[in-house]
Amino acid sequence: MAFTPLAGKNAAVLIGTVPYAFDEWQADIKNGLSKTTNFTSAGYATYISGITDAKVTLSGPYDQGNMAFTVGNSYTLILTYVTMVTLTVTALLEDISVDVKVEDAERVKLTFQTTGSFTAAIA
Repeated sequence: MAFTPLAGKNAAVLIGTVPYAFDEWQADIKNGLSKTTNFTSAGYATYISGITDAKVTLSGPYDQGNMAFTVGNSYTLILTYVTMVTLTVTALLEDISVDVKVEDAERVKLTFQTTGSFTAAIA
């Protein structure tokens, strides 16, 4: 298998069909495994697949007038690694965090929690 690393410079964030000028995105995809260890599991832990979800964080410079978001609203996020390799999720906006410093660009961080189904994998 060939080694094919990706550079973040080719990534993108679309919310709906609108591209946004974030400079970082992070998706923590997980499955809450349910423990089924019992007297017959021979001293080893056993699990079954549980609930799958993801927490998504977007951050970057605040783009005044072009970043109208409301906590509690649902958004469709299209997170691009490179062209044609994306993660698409429907998510509720959980948190808006704004960072303002006198000697730096103002920044915004949005935290989303997925709701509903999505492809919880990378390829």
